[in-house]
Amino acid sequence: MIDETRFPGRQARLLFAYLVAERGRAVPRDELAEALWGEAPPATWDKALSVLVSKLRGLLADRGVDGAHALTGAFGCYRLDLPEGTWVDVLAATDAAHEAERAIASGDLEQAKTAASLASTLLDRPFLPGEEGAWVEEKRREFADLRERALTALAEACLRSGDAPEAVQWAEQTVALAPFRETGYRRLMEAHVAAGDRAEALRVYEHCRRLLADELGTYPSPETESIYRGLLEAPPTSRPAATVISRPRPPAVAVGVDAGHPKRLVLGQRSRRSLAAGSVLVVAVAAVGGVLFGFARGGETAAPIASPASGSVGFVDPDSSRVVADIPVGTTPLAVARGADAIWVSNTADDTVDRIDPETHTIRQTVPVGNGPSGIAFGDGSVWVTNSLSGTVSRIDPKENRVVDTVRVGNAPNGIVYADRSIWVANTGDDTVTKIDVA
Repeated sequence: MIDETRFPGRQARLLFAYLVAERGRAVPRDELAEALWGEAPPATWDKALSVLVSKLRGLLADRGVDGAHALTGAFGCYRLDLPEGTWVDVLAATDAAHEAERAIASGDLEQAKTAASLASTLLDRPFLPGEEGAWVEEKRREFADLRERALTALAEACLRSGDAPEAVQWAEQTVALAPFRETGYRRLMEAHVAAGDRAEALRVYEHCRRLLADELGTYPSPETESIYRGLLEAPPTSRPAATVISRPRPPAVAVGVDAGHPKRLVLGQRSRRSLAAGSVLVVAVAAVGGVLFGFARGGETAAPIASPASGSVGFVDPDSSRVVADIPVGTTPLAVARGADAIWVSNTADDTVDRIDPETHTIRQTVPVGNGPSGIAFGDGSVWVTNSLSGTVSRIDPKENRVVDTVRVGNAPNGIVYADRSIWVANTGDDTVTKIDVA
């Protein structure tokens, strides 16, 4: 291994990287000059290039490699042949990505997972950090595309082997890496359907449709539309129309529930003293095309329920279990929270949060947040929203009705809860929990 500090300057480092990446190809001198100095190299570039090559040969000799034999020049070209057994991360990643695709084609799913996982991990590292230039940027795009292909292979292998939750995880990373490529969205929709979450698949389509329309002025392709129509035409799930509304007992209180998504089940611990102010009423209702869920505190006339399928928030009378109000909100409302004398609703496909007056049942403000808001919680005087597609948490100040802080968390954050003067975030993409101190 050659320590980076041993290279005689950034140009020597860049020259070495270029020759290594070419895998023993004889590279013309003028091509190397363009990579090092751009389209307008200095008048003395030919001599400067020769000096750099000489220094690299000396550096290789210091590491026990015959520099003159490894780095050769002939017919206006330079060629680098590394000793047998030399391991180069980006070359190993490239080979692994191609191996993963071949394994997918042959049906060797375990080999595909192994190779794709290696490629994805290696290519997650930055390429030549601190360097700039056309060649460096081109290589970064090339490796980003290769990592996307590796993630696609991972998602495909998991989907074919029946591991839908893993397929969702890798497909979400694919979409995050290439948000304007529909193939990632289609794979993610298929993974959610395989996991039994048709409502989430519909949300993915809506996000794709809106992104293409807003950013590119286009519409989803016929392939994507076909999956969408299939979701709309599919028969409803066999879930019951409603669950029994119950009042949990201390000390454990469920503060966010989705019966179809175990990873979205968030449990909080509260003391008897805090519960004395009003026990929490948890409501989980299933409907055609999605899961309705919400909560209310004791003493209220109705509990708010977000309905992804209908794009509305309903208020349920805890005593009669009847819907007493139905308020249209943004696209794909997913979660609700109460705080600052308001009901807060995350609209996943709109990247917004609606603030509802619980007395008049009207929307007072709509607050833009991050990409793909999902979970929502109130704590320490603020509203906290997980942005599942951007890996962040937005903090809304109810007094200003705007986002005043954005916190980077893990991959695909979803569930969120306020407890012990901290915000706890479940990152479903990497199976971790992030703690945000707010005190």
